[in-house]
Amino acid sequence: MKKGFTLVELLAVIVIIGVVALIAVPSIMKNISESKESLYTTQVQNIELAAKKWATDSTSLLDSEYLNSSFVSVKMLQDLDYLSREKINNPKTGEAMYGCIEVAYDATNKSYTYTYDDGNIDCASQGPAGYYYQKDAKGVWQKDLSKQRESIFSYLVGNDNENVVVTGSGLYDMEDRYVFRGNVTNNYVKLDNRYYRILSLDKMTKSLKLVRVDYSPAVWDASGNIGFNVSTLYTENLNKSLYPSITNQNVKWNVGVIDVIESLNLNAVRTYETKTQIVSEIGLISMSEYMEASINSDCSSGILSSCSLDTYLDMADSWTLTTTSSSVVYIDANKGLSYETDLINALHNIHYVLNIVSSEKSGSGTYADPFIITV
Repeated sequence: MKKGFTLVELLAVIVIIGVVALIAVPSIMKNISESKESLYTTQVQNIELAAKKWATDSTSLLDSEYLNSSFVSVKMLQDLDYLSREKINNPKTGEAMYGCIEVAYDATNKSYTYTYDDGNIDCASQGPAGYYYQKDAKGVWQKDLSKQRESIFSYLVGNDNENVVVTGSGLYDMEDRYVFRGNVTNNYVKLDNRYYRILSLDKMTKSLKLVRVDYSPAVWDASGNIGFNVSTLYTENLNKSLYPSITNQNVKWNVGVIDVIESLNLNAVRTYETKTQIVSEIGLISMSEYMEASINSDCSSGILSSCSLDTYLDMADSWTLTTTSSSVVYIDANKGLSYETDLINALHNIHYVLNIVSSEKSGSGTYADPFIITV
């Protein structure tokens, strides 16, 4: 006859099982939780990778000025076959994943980032400013610009170049850039508590070329050197904590030597200047830029004293970047263009020029309400 377990033995077994459970169950639950978290991370990575593929195929839909993020929903990626159309479950909750991916430009690393937000269902909350996408009546995904941030560049040019003019004072289309000409009053910028005027807007980079309104006198170069040299000509320190984050570095400046100093029309000056370029963080206005700022026909034809007329620039007695074989072109006391041969002793003013990244529009561009550019 088999002998059964005694009560003490049964109690001992139960205690042992309880102890094992106390040790094992938390560990098992932790492993399950970690496994679900790992699966969720993988799901998110797959969704973000799909958004990256969409962005690569849809560069024309992204903000060329890197001002607005694009917010793309999981449903949109599924409809466009960047993700499987089958329901994607959240391993942690068992619910469907219908969140929103922000496609944002990282200016520091010069690349895009892709961030999934599970709480923003179908990008419907539209919290941050940016580009959103909605289906139209035909079921086609369209870009919604109702929450976009408007840049200075876009504001000045207008939709379909509606603000560009062909006569009179205003913004002109110069093929690779837009240029302010004549007696304009809407191109003031305030940067680091200093006033500038916008000379031009680059079509490719959407950058703004600014000339500083106030000035300081300086000789060209104590050694008599013809070439432009920031270290010898420019003596005032830039705000180093501010400018590197907003300026375009390694900018090319046209400084080609003018071989003929009589009867120079605007097109001839442009041709001479483009023959030689330097790379610099800052520069000065060129002879051609000063000429094209005026809409006076005599100035464009080469009567350089007339370049003081019909222009928004107030730069009497100031250096330009442009040189001849033995002199530097400068803006004389009457605001016309002349040639300076004394490069050791002659003092003229410096209105330095910067190329900066176009930022979100703030202000209207007048002196009383200038565009404000911040980091």
